Amino acid sequence: GTDGTVVWKDLDALKCDGSEAALEHCAGFSSVWNDTSAVCNGHDDDLIIQCNSEAEGDVKIIPVEEDDASYGRLEIFHDGAWGTVCSLGFSNLAANVACKQMGYTSGTVAASGCVIVSSATMGFMCGEASQRVWLDDATCEGTEDHMMDCPRLPFSLEDRCGHDLDVLVQCARSTTIDKG
Repeated sequence: GTDGTVVWKDLDALKCDGSEAALEHCAGFSSVWNDTSAVCNGHDDDLIIQCNSEAEGDVKIIPVEEDDASYGRLEIFHDGAWGTVCSLGFSNLAANVACKQMGYTSGTVAASGCVIVSSATMGFMCGEASQRVWLDDATCEGTEDHMMDCPRLPFSLEDRCGHDLDVLVQCARSTTIDKG
């Protein structure tokens, strides 16, 4: 780009299979790096890449409906594994913290316990039997940046809460309407 950043062109030539440790190990990398013939319109065609890594205290939603990633069972990453969050003591303030940690603007408790997600198959939105219920009695004040900052019981290998009490959250992004 004209601002001094490197612009890789013709990314279609880059062929990665996912086992590479770095982009330069992908087939076609040399043609992408050395291609000066392709034309980009400034930074209008920039590609954004989001890397997924799991870190202690990360939270995610397991969606109830495939087309709505903002509503579902809340899970937290601890000790190398995802686990569920108990609804006991979990308030809208805690849901708000969890949703903001995931990049939403707000959140609420949508349900407590298992919910039927398909009446035809009687599918339920509960944690897997092999999953831990990692987080219990999270009593957030609403000002915390991460769920790990909330007062809570310590992580335990002993489930104090069953999957029938897994919490479901509804997260939201605020929208601004231009009336002009």
